[in-house]
This record gives sequence, structure tokens and C-alpha cells, in this order.
Amino acid sequence: MVDPSTGDTSHIDEVRREADIAARLHHPNICDLVGVAADLECFCLAYDFCEGGSLLSLLTDSRRYYEYLPIALDVANGMAYLHNRNVIHRDLKPSNILLTRDHRAKIADFGMSVANAGQELTAETGTYRYMAPEVIRHESYSSNADVYSFGVCLWQLITREIPFATMTPIQAAYAVAEGRRPEIPSTTPRRLQEIIMACWDQDSHRRPSFTYIAMALADY
Repeated sequence: MVDPSTGDTSHIDEVRREADIAARLHHPNICDLVGVAADLECFCLAYDFCEGGSLLSLLTDSRRYYEYLPIALDVANGMAYLHNRNVIHRDLKPSNILLTRDHRAKIADFGMSVANAGQELTAETGTYRYMAPEVIRHESYSSNADVYSFGVCLWQLITREIPFATMTPIQAAYAVAEGRRPEIPSTTPRRLQEIIMACWDQDSHRRPSFTYIAMALADY
């Protein structure tokens, strides 16, 4: 919700952009925009209510990682849908992945999204621990930056740990920019290790598409 009385129109423009993007998205793994309310005092968006909370909160329970893989597949399918419609999310992370009562994933929060996936972008957006190295380095980037973020989410789903937990967000960003990555547990199946490493490849052009990722995860 945005209060226009503050005189700061940048947030209002951001919410309007989010509404414009979200209103055109309809997929089982995307959180549906159900309404927009605006008057002289506020401008707000209403989305589907997801009873299961976020993936971040779910990662604190005692389930084994392979029980979460259907959620990862849902996210990959939702992201493939976004990219096929030239939308880059730009802030994919566990707290922006919401869950229904039966633990189906819905991607949420399009406040940083942009509908120009066919073009190179330069603005730094996102959350440092999930941000692709090219974004951190203020280089041009594309939808492949979302693939990097997904790789970190998949790693976190398996480990239940915060990426670079002993570092500050800025320190973590520098580490990623230099090519460092969190350690993948040796007990992780080799195929999953390969998916994660491909997603967070330092060379963005070598990262797989979400369509490919979804096909690979479907094997589990």
C-alpha cells in the first residue's frame, strides 16, 4: 500500500508498474492480482491469499529436502511462464515464493519486475544474497539473472541455511561478484548439484532456461 499524501510519487509509479505487469499474468504458479484500490489517501494492490505462508517460513520445519522438490518445480514452471512473456522478476527469493494450503508454490511480489526480458538491463535491483554477479557488478543483465537467484533458492531449499550466513549482505555480494558460491552438501544427488551449479554459473550465458530446469526437476 502506498500513501500518495507523502508527495513521493516514485513509490506510486512502482506500484502502478507492478499492477500493470501482474494484471497480465495468469498461471497456476503465479500469485494472481485480484484487485486494485485507490483514493486520495492510498493506492494498494490485493493478491490471492496463500494460507501456507512463504517458502522461507516453511524451510524451518523438519521435512527432508526431496519433499520440497515439487515446490522447486512449481517455481521453475512459474518463472518459465514469466520469461516466455518477457517479464523479469528481479527479486526471486524464498520470502517471495508463497504457498497454498496444499503447498503449491505461487511466485509473488512484482514490485521490482520489468516487462523487457528481451533487452539488456543495467539498474541494480534485488536482494544481495540472491543477486546475480552481473547485477552486483552493475553490468548489463537479462532474464538469466533470475536463473541465478533460483539456483540460490534451490540451494537453500536443500541446506535450510542462509547463503553466506556469516557475512553481511554487502560482504556476500562481493563474494558472489568474485565467483564464490555457498558449498553444496556432498550428500546432494549429483543431478541436483549440476542444476544448482548451472543456475549460478558466473557466465550468465551458460545458465539454463527455466523450461530446461523444469524438465530436469520433473525427473524427481
